[in-house]
Amino acid sequence: PGWRETIERVMMMRRMTGISEAIDAIAQATGRSPAAGSARRDLILMWGRAGNRNRLYPDAMVALRALRRDPAPRSLRIGILSNTQSFDLDFMRREGIDSAVDAICLSCDCGLLKPDQRIYRHAAGRMGLPPEQLLMVGDSPRDDVEGARQAGWRAVLLDRAAPTAVACTIRDLTDVAALIISSGS
Repeated sequence: PGWRETIERVMMMRRMTGISEAIDAIAQATGRSPAAGSARRDLILMWGRAGNRNRLYPDAMVALRALRRDPAPRSLRIGILSNTQSFDLDFMRREGIDSAVDAICLSCDCGLLKPDQRIYRHAAGRMGLPPEQLLMVGDSPRDDVEGARQAGWRAVLLDRAAPTAVACTIRDLTDVAALIISSGS
């Protein structure tokens, strides 16, 4: 019970050198070895292949560029707030994300996971903005939308598949620029 949350807490709340260290940490936290011998090697290779396949959605950089071209007179700050492990993140540099945003706040660096309000406060501090001036765009109703709203942020659900009951939903990241520009805030 709770295996996914345990694995997320172990892998996403501190810096690690790679999947091998993460496997050891999971084994220590659970008292079970997820892989031994050749199974461990297979798991490491499988993780590496999955990491090499990481790609951005096609609309991600389009949306970032559109937000940077925002004609409004204010200065728009863009950040990333993510629950993530600390290894295999080189795709952010490779895809140009790190240079397209003002701040990156990762759970593995601050030791907190969304929807904990403290990670939102930490991110707000990194952005240098009060919560009421921040908009979270994410794909998890619980972690991204509810977590952000509880922390005083506005939130938009990114749902690429089906309509949901969440009040403000978009289907494509390029909708964020239009949403911000049309609202004037």
